[in-house]
Amino acid sequence: MAVKVHLWESLARFTDNKTELTIDADTVDELIYILSCDYPGLIEFFKSGFSIAINDEISNPDFNDLLPENAEIFLLQKLKGG
Repeated sequence: MAVKVHLWESLARFTDNKTELTIDADTVDELIYILSCDYPGLIEFFKSGFSIAINDEISNPDFNDLLPENAEIFLLQKLKGG
């Protein structure tokens, strides 16, 4: 299923200057794998930790959970709280 992925501007240098991508992925794990394969420059971003919002809600998903159909995904710098 296709999901829309939004990246902030500083990551666009790794994605041919795109900040919005449409990716066919069923789970967060599959999404990260596809993005890492298609845009290897993102691998360090994923390794350093990141946050994710799914349909406008900051999420801490199990990476094997199914993504909602037509989900909008926002990949964010790791959010830290205290």
